[in-house]
Amino acid sequence: MSDLAKLPRDELEHMAAAGQAALACLRSLSAAGKSVVSEAIGGAECSYEWQHYPEGDIYDARTQAQLYYHSHPPAERAGGEYLGLYDLSQGAIVEGVEKSLRGR
Repeated sequence: MSDLAKLPRDELEHMAAAGQAALACLRSLSAAGKSVVSEAIGGAECSYEWQHYPEGDIYDARTQAQLYYHSHPPAERAGGEYLGLYDLSQGAIVEGVEKSLRGR
Protein backbone atom coordinates (compact mmCIF):
# COMPACT_ATOMS: atom_id res chain seq x y z
CA MET A 1 0.00 0.00 0.00
CA SER A 2 1.16 3.51 -0.79
CA ASP A 3 2.18 6.00 1.84
CA LEU A 4 -0.68 8.47 1.41
CA ALA A 5 1.45 11.34 2.73
CA LYS A 6 3.66 10.99 -0.34
CA LEU A 7 0.84 11.23 -2.90
CA PRO A 8 0.12 14.52 -4.68
CA ARG A 9 -2.92 16.44 -3.48
CA ASP A 10 -4.79 16.08 -6.80
CA GLU A 11 -4.43 12.30 -6.63
CA LEU A 12 -5.71 12.26 -3.05
CA GLU A 13 -8.67 14.42 -4.08
CA HIS A 14 -9.42 12.04 -6.95
CA MET A 15 -9.30 9.08 -4.54
CA ALA A 16 -11.58 10.89 -2.08
CA ALA A 17 -14.11 11.66 -4.84
CA ALA A 18 -14.08 8.01 -5.96
CA GLY A 19 -14.70 6.93 -2.36
CA GLN A 20 -17.60 9.37 -2.02
CA ALA A 21 -19.11 8.07 -5.30
CA ALA A 22 -18.79 4.47 -4.06
CA LEU A 23 -20.48 5.37 -0.77
CA ALA A 24 -23.31 7.11 -2.64
CA CYS A 25 -23.85 3.94 -4.70
CA LEU A 26 -23.91 1.80 -1.55
CA ARG A 27 -26.41 4.15 0.12
CA SER A 28 -28.64 4.09 -2.95
CA LEU A 29 -28.57 0.29 -3.09
CA SER A 30 -29.29 0.04 0.62
CA ALA A 31 -32.24 2.44 0.36
CA ALA A 32 -33.69 0.17 -2.33
CA GLY A 33 -33.13 -2.94 -0.18
CA LYS A 34 -30.33 -4.15 -2.46
CA SER A 35 -26.60 -4.78 -2.19
CA VAL A 36 -23.64 -5.13 -4.53
CA VAL A 37 -24.13 -8.89 -4.25
CA SER A 38 -27.83 -8.83 -5.14
CA GLU A 39 -27.02 -6.64 -8.13
CA ALA A 40 -24.21 -8.98 -9.25
CA ILE A 41 -26.36 -12.10 -9.11
CA GLY A 42 -29.18 -10.36 -10.94
CA GLY A 43 -31.92 -10.76 -8.38
CA ALA A 44 -31.56 -14.54 -8.15
CA GLU A 45 -32.78 -16.05 -4.88
CA CYS A 46 -29.38 -17.63 -4.25
CA SER A 47 -25.93 -17.93 -5.77
CA TYR A 48 -23.86 -21.03 -6.40
CA GLU A 49 -20.26 -21.61 -5.41
CA TRP A 50 -17.76 -20.98 -8.21
CA GLN A 51 -20.50 -19.64 -10.53
CA HIS A 52 -19.53 -16.31 -12.10
CA TYR A 53 -21.98 -13.44 -11.77
CA PRO A 54 -23.21 -11.75 -13.84
CA GLU A 55 -23.45 -14.58 -16.34
CA GLY A 56 -20.75 -14.09 -18.96
CA ASP A 57 -18.75 -11.73 -16.69
CA ILE A 58 -18.24 -8.04 -17.39
CA TYR A 59 -15.67 -7.18 -20.07
CA ASP A 60 -14.28 -3.83 -21.14
CA ALA A 61 -13.07 -4.05 -24.75
CA ARG A 62 -10.91 -0.92 -24.47
CA THR A 63 -8.87 -2.03 -21.44
CA GLN A 64 -9.46 -5.79 -21.79
CA ALA A 65 -10.50 -5.82 -18.14
CA GLN A 66 -12.73 -8.60 -16.81
CA LEU A 67 -14.82 -8.46 -13.62
CA TYR A 68 -17.03 -11.03 -11.95
CA TYR A 69 -18.40 -12.03 -8.55
CA HIS A 70 -18.18 -15.56 -7.15
CA SER A 71 -18.07 -17.45 -3.87
CA HIS A 72 -15.99 -20.33 -2.57
CA PRO A 73 -17.19 -23.36 -0.60
CA PRO A 74 -17.07 -22.68 3.17
CA ALA A 75 -14.07 -24.99 3.68
CA GLU A 76 -12.07 -22.95 1.15
CA ARG A 77 -12.85 -19.46 2.45
CA ALA A 78 -9.76 -17.59 3.55
CA GLY A 79 -9.51 -14.72 5.98
CA GLY A 80 -12.77 -15.19 7.83
CA GLU A 81 -16.32 -15.58 6.73
CA TYR A 82 -17.64 -13.75 3.71
CA LEU A 83 -20.33 -14.23 1.15
CA GLY A 84 -18.09 -13.90 -1.88
CA LEU A 85 -15.66 -11.69 -3.69
CA TYR A 86 -15.15 -9.77 -6.89
CA ASP A 87 -12.23 -10.71 -9.13
CA LEU A 88 -10.79 -8.17 -11.52
CA SER A 89 -8.18 -8.97 -14.13
CA GLN A 90 -6.77 -7.05 -17.04
CA GLY A 91 -5.81 -9.15 -20.00
CA ALA A 92 -3.84 -12.14 -18.73
CA ILE A 93 -2.49 -10.24 -15.70
CA VAL A 94 -4.52 -10.65 -12.54
CA GLU A 95 -4.57 -7.37 -10.69
CA GLY A 96 -5.39 -9.05 -7.39
CA VAL A 97 -8.40 -6.91 -6.60
CA GLU A 98 -10.60 -8.97 -4.30
CA LYS A 99 -13.09 -7.36 -2.00
CA SER A 100 -14.48 -9.46 0.83
CA LEU A 101 -18.14 -8.86 1.28
CA ARG A 102 -19.84 -9.13 4.63
CA GLY A 103 -23.52 -8.99 5.31
CA ARG A 104 -26.12 -9.51 2.61
